[in-house]
Amino acid sequence: KLEDQRILIMGAGAAGIGIGRLLLKTISYLQPDKNVLAQVAITDSTGLITVFDEKSDPYKKDFLWSQDLLDQYKIEDTSNLLHLVEQFKPSVLIGTSGQPGLFSQDIVNAMQKYNTRPVIMPFSNPDTLSEAKPEDLIQWTNGKALVAAGSPFPAFTYDNKSFRISQGNNVFIFPGVGLGALLAQAKHVSSKMFYLASKTLSEQVTPEELAQGMLFPHITRLREITREIAITIILDHDAKTTRAQAEEKVDQFMWEPTYPTLIAEK
Repeated sequence: KLEDQRILIMGAGAAGIGIGRLLLKTISYLQPDKNVLAQVAITDSTGLITVFDEKSDPYKKDFLWSQDLLDQYKIEDTSNLLHLVEQFKPSVLIGTSGQPGLFSQDIVNAMQKYNTRPVIMPFSNPDTLSEAKPEDLIQWTNGKALVAAGSPFPAFTYDNKSFRISQGNNVFIFPGVGLGALLAQAKHVSSKMFYLASKTLSEQVTPEELAQGMLFPHITRLREITREIAITIILDHDAKTTRAQAEEKVDQFMWEPTYPTLIAEK
């Protein structure tokens, strides 16, 4: 369950903070009484961002760890990423730093001490800026890591098993959210819509895709996934709308981007 995870985001730019905000809101939605900041830690170029960072940017303020949180996890050196992983014991590691190789083997091995199947997502792109190569992550964890990347990577084989690494891209989310909000005549796009879209997306991954190491559906299924997300958002927005009505509304509005064959008149 998402609300049971400890999530470490390495990279405090627009992407990292944006991911962090959605995580805080989603976990708060799932468990309103939880101190959600104790489950989401973010690092920038100097290390873990805390209330003691005198030059911290204003947009990071919601993620600044207090002394109480540092004491809770017995974190003494906020600039040491390996120490941070060993003390915080994250189950999910997300990279938005643009620093190639940031996810070292030592960091990954430290994660695996506390997680049978660590979730590791080097999301920086292009691939030359990826925090780690997916093939290395699979090898370092003996095939146990659950990996998605920000750039496309070729399939590979490890221990006689074929792995296809999913590209975590907002193309899986935005079309369905936009279509659903439009057809629902929503006055604004809410954080809940992104939660519903993410939940719906996760439910679309097939057992066959999971068996290949994929955390996202294959990109060729984008149209059906967009359809499902739009339907979910419409149903949540208006309780009086039935599933059949939502499906009809979406199917009438979606169009197929094809080039028709044109024959000139003689």
